[in-house]
Amino acid sequence: MTAGSGPGALPSPFCQAPAGPLRQLESRGTAETFLAMLEQSGLRGELEASNEPYTLLAPEDRAFVGVAPETVARLFDPRSRDVLRDLLGDHILPGRVSARDAALAGSATSSTGSPLACEFVNGQLRIGGAPVVGQDLSTEGGALHELSAVILLRPWILEPTPARRVAAQGLAASERAGLDPLAQRSVLEVTLAAAAELEPEGVWSVTLDAGFDERQKAAALRTAILRGLGRTEPTALSGASVPALNKIDPMKDAKLLARFDGSEGDPDWYTLNDDVMGGISRSRFQLAEAEGGDPARGVFQGALSLENNGGFASIRSSLQNFDLEGFKGLRIQVKTDGREYGVSAVCADDQGRTGSWRKRFTVPAGAWTTVDIPFEEMVLNIRGRQLPEVGPPAAEAIQGFSFIIGDKNTDPFRLEIGAIGAYF
Repeated sequence: MTAGSGPGALPSPFCQAPAGPLRQLESRGTAETFLAMLEQSGLRGELEASNEPYTLLAPEDRAFVGVAPETVARLFDPRSRDVLRDLLGDHILPGRVSARDAALAGSATSSTGSPLACEFVNGQLRIGGAPVVGQDLSTEGGALHELSAVILLRPWILEPTPARRVAAQGLAASERAGLDPLAQRSVLEVTLAAAAELEPEGVWSVTLDAGFDERQKAAALRTAILRGLGRTEPTALSGASVPALNKIDPMKDAKLLARFDGSEGDPDWYTLNDDVMGGISRSRFQLAEAEGGDPARGVFQGALSLENNGGFASIRSSLQNFDLEGFKGLRIQVKTDGREYGVSAVCADDQGRTGSWRKRFTVPAGAWTTVDIPFEEMVLNIRGRQLPEVGPPAAEAIQGFSFIIGDKNTDPFRLEIGAIGAYF
């Protein structure tokens, strides 16, 4: 992609080329380091054996100029094979993805499952933050895009200290174990706190029981990482504090909209149940201070009744201008009883008329979970009737929120909300 180009100036999806992505890259002679890494990791053989199309995002050799030689050598160490595979996996897209496809979609998903932003910056296409300098270079068996930088979704991979290398291994393991981002961050921060200059003797491993919850998985991984560093107790880490899972801010990268700690500017909340239509469901909402492993939070609890054609309970916030233009969705930190709840974005127009766009969610019971709710997945809801044809809410018009339960289960319910934010 050359300077001055943009989404409206993209060429046809693929320029004609005589070979598949790997062969085409090999013939160009501009990415020998990347090709050697593919060979070392075993991914090259897997790509060559696959009958499925794929897209390579290949950093040119110049992309590694700023990386210390010892760091590159460490990535070639057999003990770093899993780390190297994760790094390279972020440079492989399943299927044939042209520059036009990527630009129009705005994002792509790598073979590791990581989302890669696709955007124009100063007229140049960037994928995963890396500038594309040669695009659509292969048609046979996939596509090839050359990059002038390495895609670094995990920047600490290229850090030189042994502790950070083990941190990269720990995070890769936590991702493969299916930990949510909050638990992954806990694993990472613990290993970074282990500042001991000790090389692990061989690659450590850990078996995670399928029945473990997020906290148990995180604890097992922390223990394995510490053992790999030659340590057995978290308190032995040169006085470094081991961050508790609940002390890691899930809203770190989001605009905070409600914290439920009595802060000035937090919206007020009120209950609205089916008694407005003759039902007798009951609920209440109250703020609770931080205690034990719980942050300051709002607690919504009660019980539904199906009598008199009822069966729902909700809480709603007061309205205010949150200035969310350009944001992509809501981020909520919740702890539930495992039942299905709905969260809504309430939009208001200049005449004070409101509409509520809803998305339902279910999370494991009894654990704090961070949930992202894309605006594009929220549907206008009017008196229980969904109107998807209306389209998603306008972020700049969002002035309030609501939570609702209406699953026809008359057992007592309890929803705790730690924070509401918005993410780009």
